[in-house]
Amino acid sequence: MQSSRLKYYQGLSNIKKANQIRFVLLLPKPLQTICEYFLEPAIYRVVINCYVPGAVEKSLCWIEGFSSKQLKQIPEHLKRLETELSDNNLQLLPKCIIKPVRWKILEFYYQSGTQALRRRDYECALEYSSQATKLAPYNTKFWNIRSRALFGLGRGASLNRYINYLANVVTFQDWIQVKLIERILVCGYPQTAHRKIAAHPSLLKRRNMRALQVRCHNAMRQFGLMRDYLDTEVCEHLSSAQRDLVNNGLSMLEHCNIKFNSDDNSIEFAEYLLTQFTTKPLSNDSFHPHTVMILTHSMGIGGSERQTKNIINTLISTKKVNKVYLLVKEEPEHIFKLANYGERLVQFNVNDLGYVPQIRLNNQVYLMLGRYCRTAGLRDIAPILNAIEKFRPEVVHIRNGMHAEGALAALVAGVPRVVVHFGSMIREQHGAATELEKLRFRQVRKILSVCAKHPACNERLVFSANSHAAAQSWSRACDLLNKRFHIIPNIMDCKALGMSHPRIFDRTKKDITVGGVFRMVAVKDPRLWIETAHWVIAKRPNTKFILVGDGPMLAQIERMIDAWGLRKHFEVAGSVTQGLAGYLARMDIFLLSTRSESMPNSVLEAQLMGLPVIAPDVGGLREALAADDTGMITHRTASDLAQAVITAIDNISWRQDIRTRAPALIKTRFSVDAALRKLMSAYNWDE
Repeated sequence: MQSSRLKYYQGLSNIKKANQIRFVLLLPKPLQTICEYFLEPAIYRVVINCYVPGAVEKSLCWIEGFSSKQLKQIPEHLKRLETELSDNNLQLLPKCIIKPVRWKILEFYYQSGTQALRRRDYECALEYSSQATKLAPYNTKFWNIRSRALFGLGRGASLNRYINYLANVVTFQDWIQVKLIERILVCGYPQTAHRKIAAHPSLLKRRNMRALQVRCHNAMRQFGLMRDYLDTEVCEHLSSAQRDLVNNGLSMLEHCNIKFNSDDNSIEFAEYLLTQFTTKPLSNDSFHPHTVMILTHSMGIGGSERQTKNIINTLISTKKVNKVYLLVKEEPEHIFKLANYGERLVQFNVNDLGYVPQIRLNNQVYLMLGRYCRTAGLRDIAPILNAIEKFRPEVVHIRNGMHAEGALAALVAGVPRVVVHFGSMIREQHGAATELEKLRFRQVRKILSVCAKHPACNERLVFSANSHAAAQSWSRACDLLNKRFHIIPNIMDCKALGMSHPRIFDRTKKDITVGGVFRMVAVKDPRLWIETAHWVIAKRPNTKFILVGDGPMLAQIERMIDAWGLRKHFEVAGSVTQGLAGYLARMDIFLLSTRSESMPNSVLEAQLMGLPVIAPDVGGLREALAADDTGMITHRTASDLAQAVITAIDNISWRQDIRTRAPALIKTRFSVDAALRKLMSAYNWDE
């Protein structure tokens, strides 16, 4: 009796809370602050959370009375809101209120998940996306966050297995085929979803299935192939964004005379842009001599980003360069800080430039660049064009993340010299990816190939890489075999790194320390590193190991070390932004287990400290050795890597010889002066 009465009173309380929330939600925002005096503080905070889309300070700028402490508590209360207003409690709200409450919760998860991806906190991003998919199981953007988080954590194979499972279930369970195929699509596998629909032609008699077919073609940018499925009934099953994409795609095909049966219409659109504007640039204004604009995805902590920083420092150190402009797309929480160079360095963000062309254009060209670039999956062309028009650089140097958009925008704008710089091997060698990501990689390769082969771009467009292996990898992928690559080596600034003087070699040392410095991500394969250490410890029990680096897989590696009983042999330092030289000085051998590398900074730094390198035979690792005998390159298996480590432990004279010779060789090959000469050659400023 008491329990039923308690439930009754709880139900009344929930109804009262729902009515209070309904009342406040119906008020104009400025008047909602008055509710603080009429409602219980806890209820008021819950209500306010309904209006928080993630960026707390911006969303609550209309509430001047909130303290900073209250603002920090809002995300915590929003999680409670989902608990209190989910399932049965959410049903107590009027129907007109349920939708905005759900929307605010989902918006919070989307903003938080996106921010977690930017700072490479994949565990947090996965948690936010998991919570969101419970409320919106077929929302594409949350599955995109989830897939990126899984691949970042090295668990992309689990997503592939899940898709294969769904694809098999579709074959046998007719009654849920639409939902299963939609799940495959929103997970980022449009080709698999399309194949499943094509394998069952009878499914196309259903309007919702034809709408799914249209969404698949949209995702693959095959706008011409969707015409047979379009009718009024199908359009009713598409969202407004999907309908706009369909209309813009079909308009783009007609306007640009693109083939309707193409595999990817964005490639033909790129060809059309080059044909239209390379011979008659969008602007006749002159370019400022000896100025460089560097395009890069971000300046977050990483090997490629560090080299971008070194390139900027090198360019500004020479009198040949008047000014450097740095354009980034994302700004994660932890980034490389650049020195204050005053007016010689200008930094700005793609998002600040707007996605609408601001160039003085006629209506036809404005329509094409402002509308069709986004449709073709090349939305960054417009802000890059705006930046080029504003600053008029003589050279556009594209580092990473915006190769296709940067090259197209610079060539269309008439920039005299465009340098596409690859700082790694082709992306496919990094491991598994969703079909959407693979389609994006293919788009980049095809567009770069189109740019390179266009006769008007032959002298203006050059390619560069930081190793011969990366140059060969990209030249094969983009069909650039006849195109000359500039090899721009990594820059090692010994004084800045604090690695000018390696420590003296001690022949009497008995306990050898093997170390590694890398991000804990799937492409670096830290699990293989631990497995190799396990093999070595079995043969040389006194060996110690030091791991330096942070990343989404760090927690997995810690658990693996404990599960295998290796904790007493290991020191896991985590992220080290200052004092890396101190850790390298404690190491005797440097070990790498990566799946793909072009020219790793860590290998160069290890040799700068006189350490022999043990690494797998992948990418440009052979080129990263100071000399052929300053390391051992072997097969990428735990047994082979472990045997190389044991050989290095036993060969004391070899390790002592490397301690003496390697630092001077690295300083010569990867000096600032050597890189500057290569940069000036790529810019065509070496006269």
